Amino acid sequence: MRRTRFMTIFFMVLAAAFFLLPEFRSGWRAPLTASELEVSFTRAAAAGQVPAARLAELAQQGEKEKEARTLAFAALHSGKMEDSIRLAEAAVKLDPKLTWVLYRMVSHFPHHPEVNNWVNRLQAWDSKNAVFYLLEAERTMTDPKTGLVSLPLDLDVLAKRLDWRQANEKGFSAPEYNNYTLEGFELDRAVLREHALDSPLVMVVSLARAPVPHFLNVRQYGRLLVEKLGPEAERAGRPQDALRYYWTAAHFGERMQVHGKTLIERLFAIGLQRDAYEKLMPLLRSQSRADAAATVEYALENIQRESKRLRGEDPIAQSSYFNWSAMMVFLFSGFVTVFGGFTLVCVLYVNAKQFIRKDKKGRIYEFLTTAENYAPILFFVACVGLYVAYYPYAQNYEHYMTAQGEIRDLDPFFYNVIPSFWLRPGGTELPLANPFFPYVWYAAGGLALVLAVKLFGRRKPKPVAPPPVTPAGL
Repeated sequence: MRRTRFMTIFFMVLAAAFFLLPEFRSGWRAPLTASELEVSFTRAAAAGQVPAARLAELAQQGEKEKEARTLAFAALHSGKMEDSIRLAEAAVKLDPKLTWVLYRMVSHFPHHPEVNNWVNRLQAWDSKNAVFYLLEAERTMTDPKTGLVSLPLDLDVLAKRLDWRQANEKGFSAPEYNNYTLEGFELDRAVLREHALDSPLVMVVSLARAPVPHFLNVRQYGRLLVEKLGPEAERAGRPQDALRYYWTAAHFGERMQVHGKTLIERLFAIGLQRDAYEKLMPLLRSQSRADAAATVEYALENIQRESKRLRGEDPIAQSSYFNWSAMMVFLFSGFVTVFGGFTLVCVLYVNAKQFIRKDKKGRIYEFLTTAENYAPILFFVACVGLYVAYYPYAQNYEHYMTAQGEIRDLDPFFYNVIPSFWLRPGGTELPLANPFFPYVWYAAGGLALVLAVKLFGRRKPKPVAPPPVTPAGL
């Protein structure tokens, strides 16, 4: 075997070995995964679904072995309404701790006739949780045919909806806030890992589908308290009632900010707190409660700084790291595809030529024969680059899927396991720059110098005339 043939096989084997690693395969598919998330969440949700056949097997296993956790998982991921509801009810019957699964049923099937019954059961099961009372308030503004929430923006109109106000009042006054996103995450990662069905896209899609309170509903009730009911109480000479309205909005925002697991919850919570604090400070000072006013003022300043940081308005919170990391993965994934395909073409053509028209070997054959010796090296180098660039994402994913302890924020799962240019919170990314722009000028200058030296070296020296010959004896 000639040496170049051995080197071709050697580097092809080294490159092909990378494809046996699940982390490498995920990195190779990363550009497609990111594009699905960026172009259409519907497409991403379809790509991130657990295969229907495996899901049916899990449902059958859960029903046969009476595994409440497996039944709940199948209910959350089934695409068929009746199957989801049947499996969810079976899971709750086996383990009442999984009653929160009914919250997902309300979110996924808002037009189902059992929705109001589910809401009542959730409130009875977790009576201290604000989320389920907010859900009741949303239902008073929901179109029964479409399942869509329609809220008027006029506060005077909202003030007359006593059923909506009473449900929101219970929600804003409830001592706890939990939308069970974390419980869903724990269930998903346990069952998916147990059955070898997990992938970054499946987990991200599942997290993205987790329901949260209807924030326009929360926002409008907060505005009603802070912009209408509180000021009206102040003008009527009832400062204690006004303080109660403002504190209700502020405390709910505080609970939402502390116990919410997503960025959007924290941002809405900060908005509620800011509006309430701005009303509280002057009223507290007018009531000779300067210390309380100072504390509220400090809290307001603190949440305003946090809001700027979360929105990317703090310059030090901005970074180009995530975009560059994503670009490296996309770049090397492209190289793997191009050089891998080119290597395959070279090998197939050169070997096929040994049996098909082997007497005719033109320029294409000569070119591909030469390329066959070097394309596998480029293929291998591209595989190494992709694996190294994507490995931190794979390591993050592995850690998130196995880590124990209190989880306070689920947002890092979105932007630390899938390389993408848009999953990071808006405003925190610096634009990508061209690192080769200054280099090009130095390289061009160096090449021009080399070319000039080469051209100067080619110049032939002028011939020197020989000295005149003097005749002998003269």
